[in-house]
This record gives sequence, C-alpha cells and structure tokens, in this order.
Amino acid sequence: MQLKHFVQGCFEQHYNAMMRTVDGLSPAEMAWTPNDQCSSIAFLVWHYGRTLDRWLHTRIKGDAQVWEGGGWAERLGRAPAVESDTGYGFTPDQLKTFKAPSTGPLLE
Repeated sequence: MQLKHFVQGCFEQHYNAMMRTVDGLSPAEMAWTPNDQCSSIAFLVWHYGRTLDRWLHTRIKGDAQVWEGGGWAERLGRAPAVESDTGYGFTPDQLKTFKAPSTGPLLE
C-alpha cells in the first residue's frame, strides 16, 4: 500500500466517524458548550476542517488554502479570510464568542 492511499484512508475514516457523530444534531446541539472554557461541537468540526485545509493545501501541496480562495470564510461567517484563523490557541474569550456556523455549509 502506498503512503498516499493510507493517508487518504485515515482521513476518510475520521471524516465518516465525525459525520456519523453529528448526524441528526440540531443547530442548538451543535453550538452547545458545557461551560465557557469548552469548545462546541460546531467549533470542533470547523477546527477539524480548517486544520485539514491548512495542512493539506499550504504545508503539503504548497497552494493557497480553500479557506482563502474558495469563499469558505464568507460562507461560514468568518470573513475576511485569514490564513491563521484555524482555532489553534483560541483563548476562553475567543471560544465563548465563537459564533457557530450554519450546520449546512459547515458539513459540506
């Protein structure tokens, strides 16, 4: 098996597991947090997608992130697109004010 196929398989498994987990959740459930220092499910899904975008496009392929050129920042209410807006190092205040994107575009 080539490394490329192994990595693709891993990403597919993670993506499918995530989609099974959030299937049927309401927008309120996606945005819920147990307290102000915890991440919502919507934040974790967004962060997962942003991390993959950054690593695959910028670090591995040397291309621009889809986040920047594909209109995703606008679609998910995070415009203007900032390359470093991935959720890494968010403070409790940033987590508290994170507005959960609409579930439809978030799960595309």
